[in-house]
Parts: sequence; structure tokens; C-alpha cells
Amino acid sequence: MKKGIGSVDTAVTLMRIIEQSQGPLTLTQISRTAGFLLSKTHHYMVSLVRTGLVSQDSATGHYGLGSYALQIGLAALARTDIGTLAAQAVRNLRDETGHTTCFSLWGNRGPLVVHSEQGLRPLSVHQRMGTVLPLWGSATADVFLAWMPGHLVEPVLAAAKDGNGVSASRLGEIKVRTRRDGVAHEANTRTPNVAALAAPVFGHGGALAGALTSIGFIGEFSDNPRSRDATILRKHAAALSQAIGFRSALESPGVKSRQRRRS
Repeated sequence: MKKGIGSVDTAVTLMRIIEQSQGPLTLTQISRTAGFLLSKTHHYMVSLVRTGLVSQDSATGHYGLGSYALQIGLAALARTDIGTLAAQAVRNLRDETGHTTCFSLWGNRGPLVVHSEQGLRPLSVHQRMGTVLPLWGSATADVFLAWMPGHLVEPVLAAAKDGNGVSASRLGEIKVRTRRDGVAHEANTRTPNVAALAAPVFGHGGALAGALTSIGFIGEFSDNPRSRDATILRKHAAALSQAIGFRSALESPGVKSRQRRRS
């Protein structure tokens, strides 16, 4: 084995513990999980916070991933094929509709915006890169709640404060409605006079890869799943799905259900 730098290995170990947790951690929790002395863990956390790789809540003292860790993750994503293709899909959708658009992935705290473009008419709810979206009342979140496997969704819902708003019955309604329509839609839920549509993006084998979202002012933008805005969104989501390896529409649960009703 090649000789490395032990302090780097230790720092990465601590970073992984924070990254894999479902929420902020205390110094004691991190120390115990790593098997390190509390004093040693504290010294490392001071440096990690100083670099921006870790953040510390000033009120609780709990630790989470920092802004620089997020920048590294986004930069790494941008260098992958899916990152490049998703960024282009977001721009293409914005250029065709003029509305604010974004692409999100499922993170350890819920939907995470990784690409976004402001529309021709700026919105106060512009979803900037790095934004973690709420788990309820969000079209983007509805896509993940409808198609993401339960074992990935349930721990995040259990750990999140706003996850309490998603009851079992509410979750069932979201799944049925979103899969039936093929898109998720919300209006006037969190921001007055603003509506949103979100469509699933599938990867190889039919697994959900992310959500493509379009947002606009009510009156200029329609969240009706049969509207022109919804048709355009579906087109761009389908094109991105095919570009990243989705080969059969039959792999999509929403498409399957619609096709059965037509037959």
C-alpha cells in the first residue's frame, strides 16, 4: 500500500460520517462514530469548519456539510455526462418557454437543485444551485415522492422537520396523482401567484435520475398537466432521459398506467 497522509484520511473519515447522516450531528456523535477521542475530533472540526468543508450551527453547535463541500459536489457533477446534459436541458427548456427552470437530484435532505436558469421575468422563488427544496408543497419534491424507492425517501422524511407534513395518506395521494398525470403540479402552495410543473427524468433501467422543473406566474404559466407548458416540459424531460440512457418508455410507471387506460 502506498504511503499517504494520515491527517487527510482522518479528515475524510469525518466528512463521510457527516455526509452519510440524515441531519446535523453533535461533536460527540461524530467522535463516537469515528472512534476518535473528543479532543482529536474537535481539532479536526475546527479546521474543517475554517475551510468551509463543514458548517457549524451557531445556535446548536451541530455540524453539517459546508458551502465549499457543496461547491465541490456541484463542480464534480458538472464534469459528468449527466451534469452537462442536465444543464443543457435546463437551458433549452428555459429558452423555449421563457420560464424559470431547474434540474434537481435527490440528496440526503431531499431534492437538491443542481442546475437552474432564471426566466425572462424574474421570480422571487428562483431556485438557485444548492437549494434544498421543501418536502411538501413542491412539484419537484412530488416527483421524487412518487417515483423514488421508499427505502430512500422514508429516512429523509423521518429526519426532516417539514417531512411531518407528508402523512401516509398524503404520500399515497401524491404518488397516485403524479404517476397518473406523468408530471407533478403545484400552484399558490408556498408563494402566491406562482405555479410549478415538474417531470421525472429516468436513467438506464428506468430508475429515477432526477426532476426537471418549470416555474412561472399564474396567468402566464399553467400548471395544468394537459397544458402547453406541461407538454413542452414532458418533451424536454423525455429527451434528457433518452440522452442519459433511458431506452424504453414502458419502464416508466406513469407511462405504463396511462397506456393501460388507453387499451
